[in-house]
Amino acid sequence: MARNAIYTNHRAIIDDLHAIIGDPMKPMTTWQDKLDELHGLIRTMKQEQRRLISENALLLQRALAAEAEADRHQRHNARLIAERDTALRAVSIDPSHKRTALRDDTTEN
Repeated sequence: MARNAIYTNHRAIIDDLHAIIGDPMKPMTTWQDKLDELHGLIRTMKQEQRRLISENALLLQRALAAEAEADRHQRHNARLIAERDTALRAVSIDPSHKRTALRDDTTEN
C-alpha cells in the first residue's frame, strides 16, 4: 500500500496518531509560554469569580426583598381574613330592638 493511499483513505487514523503523539507541525511551547497561558487563565477566572460574587449578592438581595414582600402579603391576607370572618359572624338581634326598629319604620311612613 502506498503512503499516499494511507493519507488519502485513512486520514482519521493519521489524525488520531497526531493527537496521541502531538502534532509534529506545532512548535513546542516553552515553560514560560505555558506559565503565561496559566496566568492569563487565572486572571480570567478571577474576573469570573468577581462577576459571580456580584451576581450572587444581587440575587441574595432580590431574594430577601421577595421574602419581605411575601411576609407583607401574608400579614395583609391575615387581616383581610379576620375582617371577613368578623363581617360574616352572626349577630344576635335583641327582640326589644326589633320592635323599636319596626316602630321607627312605620312612623316614617
